[in-house]
Amino acid sequence: MPDTLYVLDDGTLTTNIPPTAPGSIEVTNVVSGGSATITLTAATDPDGTVKSYIYERQVDGGQWQQVAQANSLTQTDTIGEEWGTVAYRAAAVDNLGLQGPYITSNTETVNVGWVTIGGPAESMGSKPTPFDFVFSVSVTGEPDADAITVSAALDGEQVYSGTLSAGEQVTIPIKTHLLGAGTHTVEVQASKDDYLPASKRYTFTVPAVVLPDGGVGALAQGPDGRAVYHTTLAQRCIGRDGVDIQAQMDALAARVKTLEG
Repeated sequence: MPDTLYVLDDGTLTTNIPPTAPGSIEVTNVVSGGSATITLTAATDPDGTVKSYIYERQVDGGQWQQVAQANSLTQTDTIGEEWGTVAYRAAAVDNLGLQGPYITSNTETVNVGWVTIGGPAESMGSKPTPFDFVFSVSVTGEPDADAITVSAALDGEQVYSGTLSAGEQVTIPIKTHLLGAGTHTVEVQASKDDYLPASKRYTFTVPAVVLPDGGVGALAQGPDGRAVYHTTLAQRCIGRDGVDIQAQMDALAARVKTLEG
C-alpha cells in the first residue's frame, strides 16, 4: 500500500499528504538556567488539518531529543547551566498522524569559552551487534577553534587520542562480539588551552545469548572485565613457521586422509 494511502477507523481508504514545515522558528531568552521560548508560525496541511507540533532540542551538537508535542505555536524549555550551545527544531503532525519536515533554528551559545562534546545519547541502550561510536568536539564562541586535545576510552582502555578542529568527527568501531555481556562505558575527554574542559560518559549494554533450552551463553571475562577466550594446550604451543601445534595436527590429519583416499 502506498505511503500516502491510509485506512480510517471505519475501514475506508484515503490518501494523505504530509503537512508543510512551520513557516519560521524563533528562539528567545537563551540564558543559562533560564527559560527559553520557541515560537513558530503555522504549518499548513494540503488535505487535512495540523493536529500538533513536535519540538526537539540539540545540546552541544549531540543527538536531537524531543522536548514536547503539543497543539501550540509556542513552547518553553529550561536551559541547562552546563550546556555550551543549544538549537531547536520543530515539525507539524496532521490529523492522520503523518509528520512533515523540520524547520531548524540557529545554534545559540549558552556559555562562551566552553569545550563541548557532541555525540549520541549518553545512554545508548542495547547494542547486540558491532556499531560505530561517532562524536565531535567544539569550543563555544570559537567556531574555527583547532588543536583541541581529545581522548576516548572503552571500559577504561584508551581507544583514541589526538587533536581535532571544531566540528571534526571521530568514528570508533565498537566490536560488541568481543565484549562480555553487560554494561560497557565509553568516556570522552576534551580540552584546549584555558577553556573550560569537557568530559562525557556514554553507556551501552551487550545482551547475553539466550540458548534454546533456556540456558544463557556469555563470553567469559577476566577479573578486569575483559573478554577471555578458551584455548587448548595444543593451541598455546607454537611450532614451525609460527603455526600452533593444533593447526599442524589438523593439517597432518587432512594430508593422511587424502593419502588414504
